[in-house]
Amino acid sequence: AGATAGLNPIARQRPPDGLALWAELSRAQATHRIRRLTGTQADLTFQIGFDTHIGRLKARMGQTNQDAMYWQFQDQLGFFIVADGISVSTAGTGNLASAILVRVASRGWQEAADSLCDAGDAEIRDFLDGVLEQANEEICEASIQAAGGSLGNHIPMGTTAVLAFVRGNVVHLAHVGDSRAYVIGPHGASQITGDHNVRGSWLEAWRHNQPVDLLTEGYELVGYCGHFTEDEQPEPCPPEHHKLTLLPGDTLLLCSDGLTDYAANSPSEVAKLIAEAARRPELDEAARWLVERANSGGGGDNVTVIMVRPVPTADPD
Repeated sequence: AGATAGLNPIARQRPPDGLALWAELSRAQATHRIRRLTGTQADLTFQIGFDTHIGRLKARMGQTNQDAMYWQFQDQLGFFIVADGISVSTAGTGNLASAILVRVASRGWQEAADSLCDAGDAEIRDFLDGVLEQANEEICEASIQAAGGSLGNHIPMGTTAVLAFVRGNVVHLAHVGDSRAYVIGPHGASQITGDHNVRGSWLEAWRHNQPVDLLTEGYELVGYCGHFTEDEQPEPCPPEHHKLTLLPGDTLLLCSDGLTDYAANSPSEVAKLIAEAARRPELDEAARWLVERANSGGGGDNVTVIMVRPVPTADPD
């Protein structure tokens, strides 16, 4: 959150000087250390809010909502997904791709939920990877069927996916594409996931001192479910993983890029809006307000928001 504030394009909304920015970054580092030292808390349940919309502009153009979401919880376990189907496909559709992913995830959760209660980090990661790998396989199969047996010059269908497995106050994330996860605390909202698109790859190359030219806007996806090799064999894109501990009062947010592209004009303004929404006592109202902001900003894409806040279970006494 501190670094995001320092990148705000509006000068008056940035820290006034280097010392103030240093204080913001130091506070962020301190919060990170507290997260790492905070123990696991299992006796929690979840407050959940969500909303989705086709997008006002897309609705006016007669298009469909290609986003899909899914969530289930059992005792102190929660499983949450936001998927955003790719709209340019000619072999299948984006909404079919995201629906297949949700179907695979639902089936996987029903089969594995009981065993995940006491699972270690590696087993949880394998579960998330397995969902994405199976979804990739089934989306690819559906693409080939829609194309009549061979893709040829077709564009296969695909979908982004951000998955969150929450056990008590611990979150395990896996994602492909540009749907995002944020965590919101008392000092603002922080983006946890990176975008798997051309611009994200460009930034990663610069970070490793391997600069390359960016010849386009950079929004083309390089990670998604529904990926093939050049010889038309299903090949899952490697997901990105994160694990973090939520502090008391923190909120987890998953969203499609319809929110981050249209609710505000810069990453810092998006983070500010998300933080403002999370201060609302009811998360359903907060999610609905964010979707409304995306529509007010143009509504040029489907927008989906899930917000999750672990809260102590009620004391039976």
